[in-house]
Parts: sequence; C-alpha cells; structure tokens
Amino acid sequence: MYEPATGGQGSRVAVLLLVFGVAGTVGNLLAGHFTDRTGPRRVVITGTLLLTLVFLLVPALRGSYATAVAAIAVGGVFSFTVTTPQQHLIMSYAPPGTQPMAASLNQSALYLAVSLSGAAGGLALDAGGATLLPPLAAVFVAAAAVLTWLFGRADARRHDRADARRDGRVTSEPRG
Repeated sequence: MYEPATGGQGSRVAVLLLVFGVAGTVGNLLAGHFTDRTGPRRVVITGTLLLTLVFLLVPALRGSYATAVAAIAVGGVFSFTVTTPQQHLIMSYAPPGTQPMAASLNQSALYLAVSLSGAAGGLALDAGGATLLPPLAAVFVAAAAVLTWLFGRADARRHDRADARRDGRVTSEPRG
C-alpha cells in the first residue's frame, strides 16, 4: 500500500510498522479513557467514522514518506479505538456469570475477522491492485459505524420501554 512512499526500503517499512504499533497503543489507551467518560458506543462510532476518513485519504497520502507516516499514525490510533469499547459494550449485555464466555466469543470473532480481512485484501489486490484496498476498507469500517449506531438506537428504544413499564407508564409492549 505504501510502496510509493517507502520505495521498497525495508527500514522505511519497519518505521511505518513501529509508528502503527505505538499509535495503536495510544489509541487503545484513549479508547479506554473516552469509554469511561462518554460510553462505549460513542467511542466506537467516532473511531470508525474517523478511520473511514483516514482510509479515504490514504490514496492521496501514500505518495510521500512524511504523509505516509502521518496516515499510519492517525490510522493506528483510530484502528485501536474500537476493541476496548466494543469489549466493554459486549460484556455489559452479557447475562450475569456469562461475561467470560462473551469476552472469549468476541475475541474469537475478532480473530476470524482479521483472518478474513487478509483473504479479502488478497482478492482485492488481485482484482484491482493496492489502490482498491483503502476504499474497500472504508466501506467495511463505515458499515461498522452504521451498524453500531443502528443497534444503539434499537437498544435505547428497548430501555425506554423497560423504564416505562417499570414506572407504570406502559402496561403492554407496543405492536409492530
């Protein structure tokens, strides 16, 4: 993806990987901080939308080494803002006593997604080359943001109905 910026030099690729790893650590720490303050759903949606933007900008930023380092750093931060709040959200939905199982299933799904992304990336490389990868990634990440937002809306409606029933404002479930 960043071959135009690295010129195929292994040392430059190594620096990009180092920057991504350090930025990912920063993103993970920030995600925990903001999850505690604003809630996990908001952090996931914000992180995925910003990562979508980064992916859409990668074609313009991959030509020089300086812009590639910046894109990798920002992408690393936002790539790792999802897993911590996602884990928090999933564990909050798990029935009491099942949180360890929910956490392990989430991690299994994450590893499956990572392995499938490699296969999808390989197919995209065969079909259209490296320039196809960023928009494809943007589509998947934007879909995650939309699904998280939609799930949050449905969850809020469910909680509103439960609160209304508990407070005696509603005696039956709405139809449809």
